[in-house]
Amino acid sequence: MTAYSLLRRAELALYQDDSMSTVELARAAGAQARDIRTRTLAAQREAQGYALMGNESPCRRALERATEMAEPAEAHDDDLTLGSTHLPDLTAFVTAWCLRELGEAEEAVALLDSGKHSIAPHALRARARHGARLALALADAGDVERACAETVPVVHHAMTTDSTTVRADLRQLRSSLATRRKHPAVRDTLPLIAASLRGNPDTRGGSG
Repeated sequence: MTAYSLLRRAELALYQDDSMSTVELARAAGAQARDIRTRTLAAQREAQGYALMGNESPCRRALERATEMAEPAEAHDDDLTLGSTHLPDLTAFVTAWCLRELGEAEEAVALLDSGKHSIAPHALRARARHGARLALALADAGDVERACAETVPVVHHAMTTDSTTVRADLRQLRSSLATRRKHPAVRDTLPLIAASLRGNPDTRGGSG
């Protein structure tokens, strides 16, 4: 649990855009971890920290370590499951997250597209996280129309789950889409994002 506490601190640092602290805390978590699943999560978080700072080589090395450990971790999973339990392929999700931060938006879209339909319908937070990252990657790839379409369900899921990480992604998505505010779909979508960040239960108006 000490290692997992460090992982949680690394996650907080990640969503505060503190890439150095993310890497340092993730490394510390990996060193403290006694089980392979937590070491896998630590390697994934380390990769995200490196991606955030734009350091591709160590990011990809950390992803490779995480991928190598992922299958044994799943095979030896026990009753105390740490990390996401609703994203069927967390490794692919984290890899796509990193690719998008490294400027490989189209690769990120392909990975996220391949996994979107495997998330259980009741796993609203997982669906919101996945959808938000897909929308961000689509916006970066220049597919603004589809980015806005993917944002709408994210907004509704965000209102239900009250997820800090999803709200952070929505704020980032708002900034990304705001540079394209002349696009009709963007003009409809920005008020939805704003309402969800305020906690307004009525996010349907203006959805088009």
